[in-house]
Amino acid sequence: MIDIAAGTSGNVYARTYQYKDGTLIFSFWDGPEYYPDHRLYFDNNILFRWRFTHEAADPINYDNTIADGEYIGWETSALEEGLWVLSQANGA
Repeated sequence: MIDIAAGTSGNVYARTYQYKDGTLIFSFWDGPEYYPDHRLYFDNNILFRWRFTHEAADPINYDNTIADGEYIGWETSALEEGLWVLSQANGA
């Protein structure tokens, strides 16, 4: 598991990345007050669930919503940063 503090790279979210056998399986983007939280679940580097929680509202699951630009944006952001920080942690 790799944690990245809020404010790193100008990002307001604190991020957590979890891996299995060197592959990203989960990413949690913890937003500051009034920002939503995002839980991203991966299988074989493909986002299959984006769980969106804002304040006290019930979470909303977006499952395999590959036609949605925002869904793809979260997938891309998490994969790029998650794989980059893993490579840095492994000394690449």
